[in-house]
Amino acid sequence: MDLQRKVTPAENPAENREMWEFAEPEERQRLDVVMVPPETIPSGEDNIADWLSVPAEDMAEASQPPSTRERIVNFYLALTKIDRQSITDAEMQPARIQTGLLFVGFSALLLMWLLLHSHTIHPGLTSVQQIQRYWEPYIAFVCMGVAGMMMLGREAMRPRVKLPVNQPESVTDSGSTEA
Repeated sequence: MDLQRKVTPAENPAENREMWEFAEPEERQRLDVVMVPPETIPSGEDNIADWLSVPAEDMAEASQPPSTRERIVNFYLALTKIDRQSITDAEMQPARIQTGLLFVGFSALLLMWLLLHSHTIHPGLTSVQQIQRYWEPYIAFVCMGVAGMMMLGREAMRPRVKLPVNQPESVTDSGSTEA
């Protein structure tokens, strides 16, 4: 077996010295809609296609449904118009309960995922060793569950808001006057 490096001569030495240049991509032209002021258009020409610097096919793309970014911006603009002073405590109760349940549920789901992951990747470790190895995500998931339980506990300790029940009006409330 020969371990010495052998140099093979090139057929044309000029080819080896030549650096290949990559083709430069052509510069794209901007697609701007530029309206020509009506004063600059000669009289008698009312063709709108002459006003635009972009063909009509490109204008069809502008009438597409709003993008995700535009929908998000519109959503947040709608949120800024909400009067927070008009929201009552009773209206916020379901949202607080759902948030607490969301925290508890995701915490339990992530703890189960961590348990499954540690058992499949390191099957020889004991439970204590697995917790020692993955203590950072374990503590984070446990804290998230505790936060959810605290939200639910706080909501359970709130005084009950009694909503008005549809009852027929009594005779004294009807506003009858005696003559």
